[in-house]
Amino acid sequence: MRLLKRIAENILREDLRLLGKCVDKSFEQHDLELRKLGDLIKSLKAENDQLKLGNTMLETELRAIKQERIFSKRKTKMNEINIKIPLHKLQDLMISHVRYSLPRHTYIVSETIHDVKTYWSVLSSNTREVITRDINEHLKRWESDRNNAFHKLDYDSWEELADWINENRSSASTTGTTARPLVDVLPVVDLKPYKGSKKWNKN
Repeated sequence: MRLLKRIAENILREDLRLLGKCVDKSFEQHDLELRKLGDLIKSLKAENDQLKLGNTMLETELRAIKQERIFSKRKTKMNEINIKIPLHKLQDLMISHVRYSLPRHTYIVSETIHDVKTYWSVLSSNTREVITRDINEHLKRWESDRNNAFHKLDYDSWEELADWINENRSSASTTGTTARPLVDVLPVVDLKPYKGSKKWNKN
């Protein structure tokens, strides 16, 4: 019996020794995998930081290109002809101007925003509300543009305009206090012969 007991104890000790080796090896393997995972996370973080830097540089370049386009376009305006239109027509054009520009990703976005701010004080409250609603709906619908390196610049520009509009809501519209349009209507010339002239015919 003693012999069997010793044999059983030896077998148990050997099993415990082998089990301990397996556990140690398992821990070592686990630590190795954790180190590899840590290295992978560091590598991914470095790549992500590099991508962010690249996006920042891309945004800077795109902004510079847009500004260059704006300045180039404004230079061509030196010889432009100014015309006069009724205020109500200007307001209709401003609404169309904004609606056309909202989905665009060209210099027209900056031009439109500049125009809205320039003529905001002379727009009626109804025109202001329409423009504000259109911009807010666009921002809500295309919120995913925040994550697009190319579209983000335009989205941020419209968002900045929306904030500017909210800050200037209290500014009174001049259209409610003046009956005179912003600009005079172009004169209309009547080319029909006047009464008393040689060419006038009462028939």
